[in-house]
Amino acid sequence: MQEVIYTEKCTGCRSCEIACAYHHRRVFSRKISSIEIIRREQEGEFGIVVYRHTENGHIACDCADGKEFCLRYCPEIARDELKAILKGEVVSEEGGVG
Repeated sequence: MQEVIYTEKCTGCRSCEIACAYHHRRVFSRKISSIEIIRREQEGEFGIVVYRHTENGHIACDCADGKEFCLRYCPEIARDELKAILKGEVVSEEGGVG
């Protein structure tokens, strides 16, 4: 599995997952999205996985051109953080870059 980056601002709404899947295949399916939200409900934490390569049914992220479709639907409070994760600017808890 790809690296999970736990965030402070993600609300866990999963709008980015749905928008991403629709962008790629015109279907609303989180199972193919390039982004996956990991929920740790009891801890109140949310993590983001960005699939840089096709893996386990998820499509590789193609957000390189500043046309991040998922950002249009991300709540404003978390948008800058998601953008940084997509660009690989956020370091995970394990020390790797996402």
